[in-house]
Amino acid sequence: MKTKIALVIAAFCLLSTSLMAGVTNFSNGVSSYGIPLPTGSGFTGGKVFFVGDSVAGNSDGNPGTMTRPFATIDYAIGRCTASKGDTIYVLPGHTGTVSAAGGIDADVAGIRIIGLGNKDNRPVITLGTADTADIDIDAANIYFENLKFVVAKDGLDTVIDVNADDFTIRNCEFEEGTSIQADEYIDVSANATEIIGNTFRSVAAGMAHAIQINGTFSDIVIKDNWIYGDFSNAGIYSASAFVDALIVGNYVQNLQADDHAVELTAAATGIISDNRFGINSEAATNALDPGSMKLIQCYVATGNVLDDVQLP
Repeated sequence: MKTKIALVIAAFCLLSTSLMAGVTNFSNGVSSYGIPLPTGSGFTGGKVFFVGDSVAGNSDGNPGTMTRPFATIDYAIGRCTASKGDTIYVLPGHTGTVSAAGGIDADVAGIRIIGLGNKDNRPVITLGTADTADIDIDAANIYFENLKFVVAKDGLDTVIDVNADDFTIRNCEFEEGTSIQADEYIDVSANATEIIGNTFRSVAAGMAHAIQINGTFSDIVIKDNWIYGDFSNAGIYSASAFVDALIVGNYVQNLQADDHAVELTAAATGIISDNRFGINSEAATNALDPGSMKLIQCYVATGNVLDDVQLP
């Protein structure tokens, strides 16, 4: 009987060893809290780095683990390998400053930068000092999520300058200081940009637009965002001919008198669907200039009127 029990235990140990051969923790030694993860899965396909919460002990001389994180996002980007699925987690309470052009330069392809925390506990990146201070997207397939961007310099040109294809930004927040305005929050000069589920606020007059499509590009998605401000052009704007875009599910309010919520050039193509617009005008048609995009069931509230009007 003892011999049989010993054989069963030996077989179980051998099976366990075989199963564990195909699982791993995070690739740079970060604990996965005791939960084995399949080798080669999307979650662990690349290296994982952490950027700290701006307290003593964080340093770009650290190894970038959770307990010994880096101090800056830009340094963490430089530690990544292109197109390997590397991920940078930015810890709750992190504060970063961008004071020059390309102060954060996402120039390593295929990386994800994800903020941890909720609301005001999320990582905050403040842009100031020079009008040209910005965050550059200079490599393909970059992903941002759950970060907060604050404009601290009146007359700032742009917050995020998208120069490479397949950029995605999701669930981030953009805001300005009192009586401080940037010209725009996101400038899109690339194909296949996705702007999904973000909040853009600019209450004081002075911002031209929240999002600009700045060239002849394709496959751009602007979806489920809340855009609120006093825009001299529009919340979403383009003077360039772009094609095959999708603008859907957004709430856009422009406080500027008789200006658009969305204003596009005549040559723009794609679909505008199921958006809600608020404008400071009594003419509902002032809410939207769709260019040559197909318009499907959008609604606009005009002036102080409570009733909405369907477009077209």
